[in-house]
Amino acid sequence: MKNITLFITACLILILLASIYGCHHHMTTLFGPKVFKFRIEAMTKKLSKELDLTDEQKDHLNIIKNEMNAKLSQRKKHMAEMFIVIREEIQKDSIDQQRLEKLFDDRKRFREDMHRFMLNKFIEFHTMLTKEQRVKLNVLIEKMETKFNEE
Repeated sequence: MKNITLFITACLILILLASIYGCHHHMTTLFGPKVFKFRIEAMTKKLSKELDLTDEQKDHLNIIKNEMNAKLSQRKKHMAEMFIVIREEIQKDSIDQQRLEKLFDDRKRFREDMHRFMLNKFIEFHTMLTKEQRVKLNVLIEKMETKFNEE
């Protein structure tokens, strides 16, 4: 009986590690800090050009970009702390389920905060655009949607 429990525990730990690695690998290759910062920079340049933003609008967009990069740094720190806790739990003889539940609840709250932040920045960006720029933005989004649906 003890061997079965040990075997099941080992399997669960391996599944957890594989899941964490898979999520981490997926997030760092597609949405990792370097890629995300590159995408923000590229999108800022594209929007400035395609929407024909004024200098004041470009400055405001750069402020939003810098705030997003700062949030990204917080995300990176949060993820590093999460991995430390998980590694600490793996080292123990028995896993503290409450600690991990709190960790994942904190992660969920952090993601929700990030979503609210991004929504607020989108609204902030939208309000600074003229009606003509909004029409241009809508065309850009339609192109992006078409490209996304092709893949």
